[in-house]
Formats: sequence, C-alpha cells, structure tokens
Amino acid sequence: MAGIRFAQKIILRERKASPLGTFYLQVFLNSERIREKLEIEAPSDLWDADAQQIKGKSKEIKDINLSLEKYKALASEIVVRYRLMNKPLTTEVFLSELRNPLNSESFTAYFAQDLENRKNLLKPGSYRQHKKVLNNLKRFRKSIAFSDIHHKFLKEFEMWLSAVRGNGINTRFTNFKVIKCYWNRARRDGLVTENPFENFPLKKVNGMRTWLTLTEVTRLHQLLNGNAIREEYEKVSLKAFLFSCRTGMRISDVRKAHSKNVMDGTLEFIPIKTQTAKNESISIPLDQTTRELTSGKGLFFPKLPADQQVNRYLKKFAQLAGIDKNLSFHVARHTFATNMYRETKDVLALKKFLGHSKIEDTMIYVNMAGVDQEAAMKKYITRLNHCSADQKPQASQLDLAHFGSLSAHQAQQLPLTS
Repeated sequence: MAGIRFAQKIILRERKASPLGTFYLQVFLNSERIREKLEIEAPSDLWDADAQQIKGKSKEIKDINLSLEKYKALASEIVVRYRLMNKPLTTEVFLSELRNPLNSESFTAYFAQDLENRKNLLKPGSYRQHKKVLNNLKRFRKSIAFSDIHHKFLKEFEMWLSAVRGNGINTRFTNFKVIKCYWNRARRDGLVTENPFENFPLKKVNGMRTWLTLTEVTRLHQLLNGNAIREEYEKVSLKAFLFSCRTGMRISDVRKAHSKNVMDGTLEFIPIKTQTAKNESISIPLDQTTRELTSGKGLFFPKLPADQQVNRYLKKFAQLAGIDKNLSFHVARHTFATNMYRETKDVLALKKFLGHSKIEDTMIYVNMAGVDQEAAMKKYITRLNHCSADQKPQASQLDLAHFGSLSAHQAQQLPLTS
C-alpha cells in the first residue's frame, strides 16, 4: 500500500470580542500541515480540546459534535481509500474530496463537477451533449449514487429514455456512451472498481445516410446562379453547402476556413473535431469553381448563419431544385465522400480527405456508394444473359409443348443438339 502519513484533529480558533470561536480541521498529510475552515461556530469556553468535542447535552451541542465527527470520519475515509488503492494522495486531491464529499458517493454529483472542470477542454457541441445526458439522469432520478448504477438500473433508464423521452436506439446509445465515459473516469479516480456495463452492450444502428448525385449537385449550382435566391444569408448558406460538397468539410471547419490557410491552391487545416486528439492536418486542393464559391480573402464564409438556420434554408433549396431529399449541412460531406469513391475507387485518398483515423469509418461511404455491388451484379447478369443466349438455339429444336409435359428427370435425359 502507498505510504500515506496522516494525523488529524479539530482545533478552535477564538475570535476577539466574541464568545464564539471558529472550528478548523487540522491535518498533517505526509508532513504537510493543512487547515480547513469548517464554517462551524461554538462558545469557546465549552470546547474540550482533549475530548475533541463541545461540553454540554443540548440538541444544538450534540448536532455540532456530530458534524465535527463527520468531518474527521470523512478525512480518514479519504486517506484509507487511497491507501487501499495504492495511489498517492496530494494536498490538492485531499482538499478537493473533503470539500466535495458527495462526489465520492453520488454519481450525478461527480458527473456534474467533472463536466464543469472539463468545460474548456470539450468542444461546445460535446459539452452541450454531455449536459443533456446529465439532465436526463436527473429527470429520471433526482440523485443517483454510484451504488445505484447496476444492470437493472441501466435497463430501467433505457426503458425511460424510450417510453418517456421518445428516444430512438441511436439517441439511447449516445446517452449510455456518455454515462460510460464518466463512469470510467470515476474508476480512474478510484471512486469505483466494478463495471456495470460489462453485461450491458451498447447498441446502435447505422441509419440511412442521405447524399446527392452529381446531377443533383449541379441543380443546386444552377439554383445559385439563377434568380430564385436573392437574400445574402441564403446565398452564403448555399455557397458553403456546395463548397462542402466539393471538399467534404464539416460545417465547423467551413466556418473557420480562411484564405491564409491556402498555399499554392491547397487548403490546409486541422479539423476542429479532432484538434485535441490528433492535431493532424488535412490538405484539400481547391479548383477554380470551388474558390469562386468563397469570399476570396479572409474568412471564406464570414456571414454564414447559425447551423439551424442554414439547415432550414437547405430544405427550401431542395424544394426549389426539385430534390426530394431531406437536406442538412452534413449531407454535403456524405455527398463528397460517396461521389469521390464512385469516381475514383480510392479508399485511402478518401480516408485522408475526410480525416478519418480508422479505415472502418471510411468504409461506410464505400458501402453507401454501392459501386462494388453494382459491378458484381452487372457481371452476374451479363454472364447469365450469355448463358441464356447460348441455350436458345438448343431449345428451339425441341418440341416445347412436349418438353413442358415431361418430368424433371425425363427432361434431363433429353439429348442436347448443337
């Protein structure tokens, strides 16, 4: 076990011109003295330092003595837990657990505190998503202890998400994925050891991803160059969407795209989604048509509206262009990836353009393109037609009416004429 040297006692500090004194928890942790103010007051003349309690039998005095004992017990529990885990205990960690005792007992309290601690490290979208999951947990049950989370709890929460919140399987998957993230962080912090997700597999389904054909993209280009769209915010929304159709960039990266990141006709950028994880840059050559969609200098799309507004515009554009598909900005990325593979069959190049770390992510678009299946089916049908054509002269020399009356075994015995 980790060698943690520990001693503690309650001390009372008297105040001038006041009969009341303020209590402190004094701890010696690995030879370092820590004094934590307890926000508890009592008459100084009633304090028994040796007995570590206030003298008296009133209910108020008993409550104060009980509170002092709880602080001492909590300090001891923290030290014992770190000894058993064989982990070092610093002053900062000790004070954090002492000041937030619920974090070691309540999963929702730990979740909330850890989320706020990491707020500046998370992408805004991820923070909002995690906050939403936390709120779902609080709506399901006001307070959730670590000990409450087991297989039965997870099943009940899943049923609640489905029946009460109306969440589909992928939304439920996201909720449990986030919960599992914070559970694993609590395990690393030594608050729990078991894994309630071991026999609770997270499930999701691959939804139907919408993408546009090259003909449909051309229709949107024609719509942009026509007179149907005149409002500036609508135009910049369509330009940004078409730019993404030609580059595969997410809307978060399109917003940040700047002329200073273009060198020799190639745009280089680090995707916002993976900035903290990989910091790997992506290089995308920009042809003349793609550059003409941008503002030229500075930010490519400086007046691009909020995401939700852009998506509302896109639904209008689809209707004007006669495209019977539910458009959102991410459809542009699907469009780029699917058509890129259909035209090139180059999975590795597509992987680099999309900034994927795993080839499995890129293969989703290979399946969407359906090129390999189409080629296989064409080859099969062509061969089948050839075989059928080869058999037609042979069949013509038979008495087809008589042939239809034969049994399968008798038909097999008929000689084939050349």
